[in-house]
Amino acid sequence: AQERKKIERLKTDIDVFDQDENIKELKKFLGMFRELEPSTPVKKKLTKGINLLSYLRRYSNQMARITRQSEGEITQGFTEFMMENPDVRVVDGFFEGFPTLNAAKMTEFEEASEKYQERTNVLGSIIEELKSLTSVEEEE
Repeated sequence: AQERKKIERLKTDIDVFDQDENIKELKKFLGMFRELEPSTPVKKKLTKGINLLSYLRRYSNQMARITRQSEGEITQGFTEFMMENPDVRVVDGFFEGFPTLNAAKMTEFEEASEKYQERTNVLGSIIEELKSLTSVEEEE
Protein backbone atom coordinates (compact mmCIF):
# COMPACT_ATOMS: atom_id res chain seq x y z
CA ALA A 1 0.00 0.00 0.00
CA GLN A 2 2.81 2.37 0.86
CA GLU A 3 4.54 1.65 -2.45
CA ARG A 4 1.31 2.14 -4.39
CA LYS A 5 0.92 5.56 -2.76
CA LYS A 6 4.40 6.49 -3.99
CA ILE A 7 3.49 5.38 -7.50
CA GLU A 8 0.26 7.39 -7.42
CA ARG A 9 2.25 10.46 -6.39
CA LEU A 10 4.62 9.88 -9.29
CA LYS A 11 1.73 9.50 -11.73
CA THR A 12 0.14 12.67 -10.42
CA ASP A 13 3.34 14.60 -11.05
CA ILE A 14 3.47 13.28 -14.60
CA ASP A 15 -0.15 14.21 -15.24
CA VAL A 16 0.84 17.76 -14.33
CA PHE A 17 2.50 18.11 -17.74
CA ASP A 18 -0.82 17.56 -19.46
CA GLN A 19 -2.56 19.99 -17.11
CA ASP A 20 0.21 22.62 -16.95
CA GLU A 21 -1.48 26.03 -17.31
CA ASN A 22 1.68 27.61 -18.73
CA ILE A 23 1.78 25.05 -21.54
CA LYS A 24 -1.91 25.63 -22.25
CA GLU A 25 -1.32 29.40 -22.38
CA LEU A 26 1.63 28.99 -24.73
CA LYS A 27 -0.54 26.86 -27.03
CA LYS A 28 -3.11 29.68 -27.08
CA PHE A 29 -0.46 32.21 -28.11
CA LEU A 30 0.86 29.88 -30.79
CA GLY A 31 -2.69 29.50 -32.09
CA MET A 32 -3.16 33.28 -32.16
CA PHE A 33 -0.18 33.71 -34.43
CA ARG A 34 -0.94 30.98 -36.96
CA GLU A 35 -2.72 33.54 -39.08
CA LEU A 36 -1.05 36.76 -37.91
CA GLU A 37 2.59 37.75 -38.03
CA PRO A 38 3.83 38.49 -34.49
CA SER A 39 6.14 41.39 -33.78
CA THR A 40 9.82 40.63 -33.25
CA PRO A 41 9.67 40.79 -29.42
CA VAL A 42 6.65 38.45 -29.40
CA LYS A 43 8.38 36.11 -31.85
CA LYS A 44 11.44 35.94 -29.57
CA LYS A 45 9.30 35.10 -26.53
CA LEU A 46 7.37 32.44 -28.47
CA THR A 47 10.66 30.88 -29.56
CA LYS A 48 11.93 30.79 -25.97
CA GLY A 49 8.65 29.21 -24.88
CA ILE A 50 8.82 26.57 -27.61
CA ASN A 51 12.39 25.74 -26.62
CA LEU A 52 11.29 25.26 -23.01
CA LEU A 53 8.65 22.75 -24.12
CA SER A 54 11.35 20.30 -25.21
CA TYR A 55 12.93 20.46 -21.76
CA LEU A 56 9.56 20.05 -20.05
CA ARG A 57 8.74 17.04 -22.23
CA ARG A 58 12.15 15.50 -21.50
CA TYR A 59 11.66 15.79 -17.73
CA SER A 60 8.09 14.55 -18.01
CA ASN A 61 9.24 11.52 -20.03
CA GLN A 62 12.01 10.85 -17.52
CA MET A 63 9.47 10.87 -14.68
CA ALA A 64 7.15 8.57 -16.68
CA ARG A 65 9.98 6.10 -17.34
CA ILE A 66 10.89 5.94 -13.66
CA THR A 67 7.25 5.42 -12.73
CA ARG A 68 6.80 2.56 -15.23
CA GLN A 69 9.96 0.85 -14.01
CA SER A 70 8.96 1.32 -10.39
CA GLU A 71 5.50 -0.16 -10.94
CA GLY A 72 7.06 -3.29 -12.43
CA GLU A 73 9.58 -3.52 -9.63
CA ILE A 74 6.87 -3.27 -6.98
CA THR A 75 4.80 -6.02 -8.57
CA GLN A 76 7.77 -8.29 -9.20
CA GLY A 77 9.29 -7.56 -5.79
CA PHE A 78 6.01 -8.26 -4.00
CA THR A 79 5.57 -11.59 -5.83
CA GLU A 80 9.13 -12.67 -5.02
CA PHE A 81 8.81 -11.46 -1.44
CA MET A 82 5.61 -13.45 -0.86
CA MET A 83 7.11 -16.58 -2.42
CA GLU A 84 10.23 -16.31 -0.26
CA ASN A 85 8.28 -15.35 2.89
CA PRO A 86 5.01 -17.32 2.94
CA ASP A 87 4.66 -16.81 6.71
CA VAL A 88 5.06 -13.02 6.55
CA ARG A 89 3.15 -11.02 9.13
CA VAL A 90 1.08 -7.92 8.51
CA VAL A 91 1.99 -5.06 10.85
CA ASP A 92 -0.19 -1.94 10.88
CA GLY A 93 -1.60 -2.87 7.48
CA PHE A 94 1.86 -3.36 5.89
CA PHE A 95 3.74 -6.55 5.12
CA GLU A 96 6.63 -6.68 7.57
CA GLY A 97 9.97 -6.43 5.78
CA PHE A 98 8.60 -5.69 2.29
CA PRO A 99 11.23 -3.70 0.37
CA THR A 100 10.48 -0.16 -0.74
CA LEU A 101 11.24 1.63 -3.98
CA ASN A 102 14.86 2.18 -4.84
CA ALA A 103 15.97 5.39 -3.10
CA ALA A 104 18.25 6.35 -6.00
CA LYS A 105 15.31 6.19 -8.43
CA MET A 106 13.16 8.27 -6.12
CA THR A 107 15.97 10.84 -5.93
CA GLU A 108 16.29 10.82 -9.73
CA PHE A 109 12.53 11.36 -9.99
CA GLU A 110 12.63 14.24 -7.49
CA GLU A 111 15.46 15.89 -9.43
CA ALA A 112 13.53 15.62 -12.70
CA SER A 113 10.44 16.99 -10.97
CA GLU A 114 12.39 19.97 -9.59
CA LYS A 115 13.94 20.72 -12.99
CA TYR A 116 10.50 20.51 -14.56
CA GLN A 117 9.14 22.97 -12.01
CA GLU A 118 12.03 25.40 -12.57
CA ARG A 119 11.45 25.35 -16.34
CA THR A 120 7.69 25.74 -16.05
CA ASN A 121 8.25 28.76 -13.79
CA VAL A 122 10.44 30.29 -16.50
CA LEU A 123 7.71 29.51 -19.03
CA GLY A 124 5.23 31.26 -16.72
CA SER A 125 7.37 34.39 -16.82
CA ILE A 126 7.51 34.23 -20.61
CA ILE A 127 3.70 33.86 -20.73
CA GLU A 128 3.31 36.98 -18.58
CA GLU A 129 5.66 38.89 -20.89
CA LEU A 130 3.70 37.66 -23.92
CA LYS A 131 0.45 38.82 -22.35
CA SER A 132 1.98 42.22 -21.75
CA LEU A 133 3.44 42.44 -25.27
CA THR A 134 0.25 41.34 -27.01
CA SER A 135 -1.95 43.70 -25.01
CA VAL A 136 0.33 46.57 -26.07
CA GLU A 137 0.09 45.47 -29.72
CA GLU A 138 -3.70 45.30 -29.53
CA GLU A 139 -3.86 48.86 -28.19
CA GLU A 140 -1.80 50.24 -31.09
